[in-house]
Amino acid sequence: MDFKVNDKIILEKDNKKLYISVQVSGNLDFYMYLGPRTSESSTFIIDDGNPNLYFATAQLFDNLINEYNVNTKFYKKRYEAHPVYNEKLEMFKFHSDDSNINDNDFTRFFKKDGKYYIVFNKDNKTLRLSNSGSRYPTFVKYFNKYYSTLVKYYENNNFNVDNKVKKYEEQKNG
Repeated sequence: MDFKVNDKIILEKDNKKLYISVQVSGNLDFYMYLGPRTSESSTFIIDDGNPNLYFATAQLFDNLINEYNVNTKFYKKRYEAHPVYNEKLEMFKFHSDDSNINDNDFTRFFKKDGKYYIVFNKDNKTLRLSNSGSRYPTFVKYFNKYYSTLVKYYENNNFNVDNKVKKYEEQKNG
């Protein structure tokens, strides 16, 4: 069951919750974190079970790939020490903006067998991309667009009512 509470989109699957938000009242920083928190790396998988979520995630991934491909030389040079994209594995790797780049505070994002994987490393389960002063300034806009797309979907489908979550069964029955 996926839903929206206040400014957070909460996706649920396999006893895990993926929280996605943008700091609306601040710098428009993008946040994504996984719960419950564990001492091991954790993966959230997005498949075609929810077509709207799947399409939004596919669009995010395609936007990131297109941005990288248009400016490949620039990104290879800029992120030489800590590559943002591994072409061989077709995987993005983003370090959280509020951590040291040398820490193990990163999130991987890739597609495999028609599913999208968001993998948080074992040290931290949060990805924060700052809209101001990010180490990934051109990529932040795509994550913020992803959030906006999800908000529109969940608001248009009444997955929230007066900041209270309405169960899917309740929505079908009125």
